[in-house]
Amino acid sequence: MTAVTVAPPSPNLALNQLVDRRRAEGASLVHLAFGEARLPVLPQLAEQLALGAARASYGPVAGAECVRDAVAGYFTRRRLPTEADRVIVAPGSKPLLMALQLVIPGDVLLPRPAWNTYAPQARYAGKKVYGVPIPAECGGVPAPGALRETIRRARAAGADPRLLVLTLPDNPTGTLAPPALIRELCALARAEDLLIISDEIYRDIVHDPESTPSSAPPRPPPSAPSSPADCPRRSGSADGGSAWRASRWARPARCCATR
Repeated sequence: MTAVTVAPPSPNLALNQLVDRRRAEGASLVHLAFGEARLPVLPQLAEQLALGAARASYGPVAGAECVRDAVAGYFTRRRLPTEADRVIVAPGSKPLLMALQLVIPGDVLLPRPAWNTYAPQARYAGKKVYGVPIPAECGGVPAPGALRETIRRARAAGADPRLLVLTLPDNPTGTLAPPALIRELCALARAEDLLIISDEIYRDIVHDPESTPSSAPPRPPPSAPSSPADCPRRSGSADGGSAWRASRWARPARCCATR
């Protein structure tokens, strides 16, 4: 007989369930604990969902070609030329991030604090997790010196850190890393043979696009990437929308998500 260990739910999901239960009991709450806008679904989106209700068969594993074409166009318009065969669509970012943890070897480096799902996913994949403190001035990403020292200590202890997960803009601090710092982290990743997973789910809500170190910064110099997804060979980006928890992983033409 095999013993099965049941892992606790993600803290934010557990709190959401508690809020739902309290509301069902009649409590009046202001819910600030879950990443949903709770706005009405746009009528145009509802119409598209209704049109697809009759399609009851399995679809393509990577997502419908028309959807992947649209995602590729989104990145291409932001000067990251991308083809549909480099895009994977999933029902939310968590399946994509978990898949990356399972297929990419190596231990994981995380900002500290970080979104509370990153570390459990890495541990489910059998990996060690190393947190790197984020100074207030760094906009939610590690300082390069502290990151380099964490890598050194992890390797000295026999670990194999290969993945660095960043969120731009950051969750949970709500801050934004300056482009120069992102370029420095990209250079460090190349020097240390790290792959950057750039979770950019909040990219399109930044109010000042001129200072946004996202996959598509306005008018970046070709030799000076201002986002992990601009780094040649060693990064890819995952982002999503909350209409029906649709997310996508994109590997632009000059990026590579695996060894």
